[in-house]
Amino acid sequence: MKYLPHIDGLRALAVLSVFLYHLAPGLASGGYIGVDIFFVISGFLITRIIKDKAEDNNFSFSNFYIRRARRLLPAFVATVIFTFIVGYLILSPQKLTELANTGAWALAGVSNIYFYNNLGYFDLSSDSQLFLHTWSLAVEEQFYLIWPTMLLLILTLGKTTQKYALLTLAIMGMAASAWITKTNPDAAFYMMPARTGEFAFGAILNFFAFNSLKGIFARILADLSLIIVTAMLILLPATIEFPGLVVYLACLATSILIVIGDKGYLSAALLRHKASVKIGKISYSLYLVHWPLIIYSNELGYQVEGISIVIILVVGILLAILSERFIERPFRTPDGLWKTDLSVAASSGFVVIFTFFLLANTLAEKGYPERLPESLRFIATSVDSEKERRFEILNIMCQQRGWKTCRTRSEDKRNVLILGDSQGVDGLNILTKFLPLNHYILDAVPGCPPMTVEAFNKLIKKKSENYQQCRELTYRNIEESTYQDIDTVVISANFASWYQPQELNHFLQQLRSHYAGNILIFGNPPNLVKDLPEIALSTTSPTIAGRKTYTYLVQDQNYDQELEDIAKNYNAIFESKAGYFCFEQKQACAIYVEGTNFLFSYDERHLSIAATEKIATELKNKYQNWYGLFLSTQH
Repeated sequence: MKYLPHIDGLRALAVLSVFLYHLAPGLASGGYIGVDIFFVISGFLITRIIKDKAEDNNFSFSNFYIRRARRLLPAFVATVIFTFIVGYLILSPQKLTELANTGAWALAGVSNIYFYNNLGYFDLSSDSQLFLHTWSLAVEEQFYLIWPTMLLLILTLGKTTQKYALLTLAIMGMAASAWITKTNPDAAFYMMPARTGEFAFGAILNFFAFNSLKGIFARILADLSLIIVTAMLILLPATIEFPGLVVYLACLATSILIVIGDKGYLSAALLRHKASVKIGKISYSLYLVHWPLIIYSNELGYQVEGISIVIILVVGILLAILSERFIERPFRTPDGLWKTDLSVAASSGFVVIFTFFLLANTLAEKGYPERLPESLRFIATSVDSEKERRFEILNIMCQQRGWKTCRTRSEDKRNVLILGDSQGVDGLNILTKFLPLNHYILDAVPGCPPMTVEAFNKLIKKKSENYQQCRELTYRNIEESTYQDIDTVVISANFASWYQPQELNHFLQQLRSHYAGNILIFGNPPNLVKDLPEIALSTTSPTIAGRKTYTYLVQDQNYDQELEDIAKNYNAIFESKAGYFCFEQKQACAIYVEGTNFLFSYDERHLSIAATEKIATELKNKYQNWYGLFLSTQH
């Protein structure tokens, strides 16, 4: 097959756009489309390989998959192993266990299925998944499994029918992408069927002659296509419904560049440039290493901004050069380290099995907590149990009352209604320790803070996980009957960039129109950019101070003053959560609950049982007369 250097230039554009998107989304907000450029290129090249071999009566499934193993497996397995080694040195047992789990899915070629079932690509939680980027490689591997057979069947048809078959496949792929994006956006992003049309856009190029594309028209068309792709890479927002149909504009432009990218003025100059071609040749290794490199930079506490962006980019390219030279190249050709197909199969099998064993043993050993000093081992081994303890009081309360009747009112105790999102249970844990004889009712849905119906329609997407539950809760919260026999309403929710105090202000305005009882508003706990156990295990300091403060505390979510002002307007009481753990104007926080070995949180923003007990104790000292104020234990 004739070598086309401008395709390596396209690969360079694709991989650098993905790298920049992950490093600094503001520089290339649509950089994720680089993956789709790769899909079109793969569809073109794999189809050409199979078609040429089949037309020469020389195609062999075993040879095809041996070539794929030579091309893809060495660098992939090496990346998994080296990522694991670094993780063993710097990650907590929980994170290392997570790495081993996702690494096994990646090695099996089905990481896209795992991430589809567990998180979305644009979720904040995806920022810590070291093998998240392998979803696209899994999609390609799944394409390789079905495409040879499909293509061989298509090649048995007449020449004209072959073209119609490929066109039909491309159109069906576009329709599937549009439909699945509307009905199940995560499946559209992660799953191979929704990406079929992108591969087909590349494949179909092998069935048409483009001899008429020449001269000034070809030059202008090639340059225009490059401008379109570049504009999409830089300007397309991450919030757009994707892939849908919009991705096919990039696919069409990429297809044109594959055919005539070496004929344009601008496209030829850029895509055939020596630097572009060289980066294209290392694009596979660069794609493999770029994401773990970024994640580990974050894990070590470095801000990925300014000069560090350039440093990470350069280090990534250097690692990719080494990987291509000493891992990819020696294994790729029969005159390298793998001289026979048998050696490819045997050594591949051994290395993959060894790596699976390494990852499986890590899962069995729960991330090797014995690596840690004894002082930190308790934290590492108690994360899951402490997360479960948050719900003990709620579970006991509702088991005693019956889950279906857990929200019923008491006739002989003061009824305290707690409204909130996932932090509602924190309010429950505080108050049951503070004033245990009241009758508490928790009405909360994760991701659904108290709000008006107008705010719900504006803020909560229909595709949200708890959309229907949130809708029911919102309508229930505005009904006057909800507050009959309620002595006190407590707000315990997380205020963030999307749900700010002004939304609570609107809700309280409605609430006060028919409820004259007591209201208690809790502020935010310390909001962190990563789980507190991870922070505690990465620093010997008992506080998140100095550089660590800036690195780990969410700087724009301290709304205490604003919430206190709102509370005064509605004759409510405000209590800060962060104030019991943070100092220096809440810019530094104690990691441990005073006098204990427990952290104030075991994730990014929910309080531990020890933390809620501390707040309850402080409230008893602060409000010694509160029993007679409005949270009295006597009705």
